[in-house]
Amino acid sequence: VSLSTGPNVFVVLSSAASGSVLQWGFMPATELHYALSDRTSLYSGIGINFTFDPQGILKFVPIYFGLTRRF
Repeated sequence: VSLSTGPNVFVVLSSAASGSVLQWGFMPATELHYALSDRTSLYSGIGINFTFDPQGILKFVPIYFGLTRRF
């Protein structure tokens, strides 16, 4: 089992009804990994996403999980 934390920083050019909008933000997150075997693990995480665009600050709380396999 391993626990990791850290910020993700992003810049996105997205299309909106009024044209293209540049959004940027950061998402501090925490992930938990559980090894099922040498190459396969389960992971789950939660974070808080702050996105800044011309309309203001958008906030999201993504919760995610999945299965990963190394080759």
